[in-house]
Amino acid sequence: MSLFGISTVVLIDALTFFAAALLFLMARFQSWGQGEREHSNAFRDLVTGVRVIWDDEVVRVLTGIALIFGFFMQ
Repeated sequence: MSLFGISTVVLIDALTFFAAALLFLMARFQSWGQGEREHSNAFRDLVTGVRVIWDDEVVRVLTGIALIFGFFMQ
């Protein structure tokens, strides 16, 4: 902020927001009623997600760093 000023930072933030909104509007979503839906089990999905994080060293380290920063930066 000290390099460009607050107005430039807010402008960049607004532009990234609108870019994300545009991409969201361009996305195609499947309707709830289309096709057969697999019944979801929240616990199974949680275990699968933890397994994916644990199996990949880079993801495991980055998740650990994010958890530490999230815990201490409150």
